[in-house]
Amino acid sequence: WEPSWRRDNEPVLLNGGVNVSGSGDDIVFSAAAESTMVRARFTGPEALRNVSGDLFETREEDRFIEGNQQEVSGGVQWRLVGDRVWNAKASYRRLDLERPQESRTTAITARGVDSLNLASFGEAETRIRFDSDFSLPAWGGAFKAIALVTREHNDAASRVTVDEVGVGRVADRRFFEDSTEDERIARLEQNWEPDPERSWQLAVEGAWNRLELATALAIAGQASPASLSVVSTQDTEIQERRAELTLAHRRELGADVDLQWSLGGETSTIEQGAISRRFNRPKGFVTLNAAPSDRWTLTARASREVGQISFRDFAASVSLVEEVVRETNAELVPEQSWLFSARAERRFGAGHVGSIELQHERIRDLVDRIPRGESGDAIGNIDEATRNQVRVVLTVIGDPLGVPGARLNLLGSWQRSSVTDPIEGFERDIGRLRTRDVRAEFRHDIRATDLTYGFVIEELELAPLYQSTLVQFQDIP
Repeated sequence: WEPSWRRDNEPVLLNGGVNVSGSGDDIVFSAAAESTMVRARFTGPEALRNVSGDLFETREEDRFIEGNQQEVSGGVQWRLVGDRVWNAKASYRRLDLERPQESRTTAITARGVDSLNLASFGEAETRIRFDSDFSLPAWGGAFKAIALVTREHNDAASRVTVDEVGVGRVADRRFFEDSTEDERIARLEQNWEPDPERSWQLAVEGAWNRLELATALAIAGQASPASLSVVSTQDTEIQERRAELTLAHRRELGADVDLQWSLGGETSTIEQGAISRRFNRPKGFVTLNAAPSDRWTLTARASREVGQISFRDFAASVSLVEEVVRETNAELVPEQSWLFSARAERRFGAGHVGSIELQHERIRDLVDRIPRGESGDAIGNIDEATRNQVRVVLTVIGDPLGVPGARLNLLGSWQRSSVTDPIEGFERDIGRLRTRDVRAEFRHDIRATDLTYGFVIEELELAPLYQSTLVQFQDIP
C-alpha cells in the first residue's frame, strides 16, 4: 500500500498491489496485481511575449491530471534436465487518463485576448507484453535465446473551447488520435568463461517495430456544437527493421582492477510510405573498475551511444491548448554520442555509502523540437550539442543512529547543456532537460513486525522548451 499526498491535490489512498509467489521441485512461479492512481494539480501564471520580449498577454492556468492504471502480470521459471532453464513472463496493463484545464487570459496589448479557454484531454491505453528466454550449456559455454512481443493500443481525444469577453464562443476545436504500436525482438547470446578472470560474450539481436496512427482535426459549429466539420485527417504507418551484433570481453588486470569492453554495430531500415532509409552505426564501450581499498570503488567509462527514435517523432500532431502544430518529419535521423563518465564510491562505517559521478556527453544529430512556419514545429535534428552532469548519492543507515531498520537515501542530479538554437542562433539548454533533480527517500522496517512505512520528497527543474510561437518553462515541486 503506497498512499501519496501532494500540495494542492487530493490525497491518493488506493495505490497498492498484491504479489504471490511460490515454488515446486523444478518450478518457480509468481503473480501480481497492481493499481496506480495519479491525482495532480498545476496552477499558476503564464506570460506570453513577442519576439522582442514585449508582454502582450497573461494567463492564469489551472490544470488537473487524473489517471488510473491497473496491471496484472505473471511469470514462471522451469528448470529442466541438463541445466536447461526456461523463463516466461506476461503482463496486461490499462491506463485511463483525464487532463482538464482552465485558462483565463488577459490582454496587455492589442495582440492579446480577454477570454476563457477550457480544454480537456482523455486517453485510454492498453498494453500486452510477453517475454521469454531459454538457456542451456552449449559450445563450451552457455547459450541463451530471448524473445519479446509487445502490443500497445491508444485512443485519445482532446477539445478546446474559447469564449472571448463581450463576444461569446469563437472557437471549438477537437483532435482525435487512434494508434497501435507493435514490437518484436529476438536475441541470441553465447557466453564463455575459460576461468574466473576472463569471460566473452557474442550476441546478435533483431527487432521489428511498427506504428499505425490515424489522426483527425475537427471544428464544431458555434450554433450547433454537436455538428463537427473535419478539417484534416492523416493516416501514418512507420516500420523499422533493426539488427545488431556485439562482442564483449571482461578481464581482470590485477587483484583489484578489471577491464570490460564491448564492440559492435547496428543497422536499421526505417520505412514511412514510399520513403525508405537505412542507417549503419558503430557502438561500444570501455569500462575500467578499480578497488584500491575495502572502502573505495573507482570506475571510468567511455562509450559510443546510438539513440533510438520514437516513431511518434516522425508523425504530425496538434496541441490545441497552445495552438501549435507539430509537423511530420520523414528526414529525422537517430542521434549518436560519445559519453564519458567517472564515478567514485566511498563506504563508511556502519553501512553508510556515498558516491559522486561526473558525466560529459558530446552529441551529434541531437533530436529536439525544430520550429517551422508561423505556428508549427517538428521533431528534428540539430547538428551537435554537449551535456554535463553531476550526480551525488548518499545512503544513511538508521541502526547506528538509534533508529534500527531505517534507511535514508539522498539523491541529487544537476545537468547543464549547450546547443545552438536553430532559429535565433543563441546558446541554450537542450529542451526539457532535467537541470535539477533532488530526491529524498525514507523507509523504515519496524523490527519484530511485518510493517513498513516510508516517504519520498522530490523537486525537479526542467530547462525551457522552445517552439516557433512560445517558450515553455516548467518547475515541478
